[in-house]
Amino acid sequence: MFVAVALSITAFPVLARILADRGLETTPLGAFALACAATDDALAWCLLTAVVALSTSGTVLSALTTLALTAVFAAGLTVVLRPLLHALLERASRTSDDLVLVLLLAGLCLSAYTTDQIGVHPAFGAFLFGVTAPRGLPAVERSAARFRAVVLPLLLPLFFVDTGLHTDFSTLPAGQWGWGAAILAVAVIGKWGGTAGAARLTGSDWRWSAAVGTLMNCRGLAELVVLGIGLQSGVISEPLFTLLVVMTVITTAATAPILRRVASDDPRMTPPAAHDDPERDPAREVTG
Repeated sequence: MFVAVALSITAFPVLARILADRGLETTPLGAFALACAATDDALAWCLLTAVVALSTSGTVLSALTTLALTAVFAAGLTVVLRPLLHALLERASRTSDDLVLVLLLAGLCLSAYTTDQIGVHPAFGAFLFGVTAPRGLPAVERSAARFRAVVLPLLLPLFFVDTGLHTDFSTLPAGQWGWGAAILAVAVIGKWGGTAGAARLTGSDWRWSAAVGTLMNCRGLAELVVLGIGLQSGVISEPLFTLLVVMTVITTAATAPILRRVASDDPRMTPPAAHDDPERDPAREVTG
């Protein structure tokens, strides 16, 4: 069940970066792929919660209790805490940005601690609090930027170092690489083939379908986070973790070059500036 969830992940931030670098985020392809990735990740995190609860609970009843408590906590954050948090942060923003930052950090830690006590990984609590945090408040946006100023240059590299330390190729017997190839094949066929096939069945042409499948096959950082949760929870072993990391790196690295080849000169999949009026002469505009 965990491997099935891991193979279904799409890296929403990495996908957004690839589309932004190619100027495709405002095109029909970019908007459609981002909507699919957001829905996919939301469902994958819900399924991952269920898998972790089942793996860490002794009985089915305790697993159902864990899932029920997680659902109640998520509903409480969304329905009860969100409006209160919005009002509290709005009032705190009139005082100082530092107070807003303290409130956000305290809420993040308390939410992670709560899910940990329930029996689910603390990352779920942090994720739920991030979803609940109000948008649109300038002080919140500035505090989020301050978070990123620490996370991106300091904590994110440490996360990759930790992932690398658990990725040990020397412990893999020669026969394990056959399983690695099988994992890669299932990952690509299941994600690219499933997405492209579904798009084709709904009336899209093969080129559009292949482009959407290529984008959804990008896994990136989100996949590494999920794999780390599985390893810490004892759901997967280090050899399987290593093979899944290899699959993640290959599918993520292949996304941009394959998309470039598939999209080619299709106006639906190229930046708006790239398919302006062909009769337009820039030199004539400058001299005219």
